[in-house]
Amino acid sequence: MYSHSDGSTDDKSGYLDRVTAGAYRTMTVDHSVEYLIPLGDDLAILRGKQISNTTGEGGGVKMNDVEASSLDVWVKRDDRWQLVGHHMTLVVSGEKWRKTFEAGIQ
Repeated sequence: MYSHSDGSTDDKSGYLDRVTAGAYRTMTVDHSVEYLIPLGDDLAILRGKQISNTTGEGGGVKMNDVEASSLDVWVKRDDRWQLVGHHMTLVVSGEKWRKTFEAGIQ
């Protein structure tokens, strides 16, 4: 499951459909790791902050410098780590947040 900063959610196929439709023409993400909580040898929870800069078409909204807190769930399958859950919450902090919010409701 993938929860976007606008509150919408996707499963893996829904997220890939967004990508295929051009919702994310360009995207850069800077992500920090604040907490990494291992829950055994094959499960971990990661919490951090991220700044995303995204442009897109096909229903995508241009959003610059989206600041968010994120929580990710990772599972080790077939000797590789896979993201199985992601949740973003916008950071409400003054002018940058206001610009992001206004861009999202136009």
